[in-house]
Amino acid sequence: MKYSPISPSFPCKVFVFPIGKMKRENIKEETRKYWNITKKYQDTTEYEYAVGVEKGYSVSAYKLTKWKLTKDVRYVGKYEFEGDEFPDFKGFSWKKQIETTGYWNHGNHLVVEFDGNGKFKLERPDKPIWFDCCYQDNIQSSSPLDSYDDEKLAQKRETGIIVKKNSQKDINTVREETKK
Repeated sequence: MKYSPISPSFPCKVFVFPIGKMKRENIKEETRKYWNITKKYQDTTEYEYAVGVEKGYSVSAYKLTKWKLTKDVRYVGKYEFEGDEFPDFKGFSWKKQIETTGYWNHGNHLVVEFDGNGKFKLERPDKPIWFDCCYQDNIQSSSPLDSYDDEKLAQKRETGIIVKKNSQKDINTVREETKK
């Protein structure tokens, strides 16, 4: 089983949040809380989705409904979003988008725009060049975890990069295995 590169079949803009180091109550809270979001990016009709990415792979995904200032006094001026789970973006590789930045500082998020036809560009940081969603040797796919490679199964189990189904239980298993 392999993670397919993310390549939505419809145009959209997606927040990509680095998670895994914050140690909040759960994955959803790690993904949605305490971000520096400017007014421009708070428009949930234009910036509709958010994913939590750990070690290059999306472990959570949401369709945003609104942004609001947090009430937590430890994070004055930071925002958190409200939204519903959006499993269509969960369980994908985001490595191409992350590598395209040239860097991905701890705690900083990306905003990625997809054209719906296999291309993306970074809106944050601003890189107005369209890139292919997939590497040359990958087959473009818009369904998660759909390619199975029996020969590499044991190797992937050892590295912790294996998910049998697109479910929260399996994503949590990957997180535990990668911590070992």
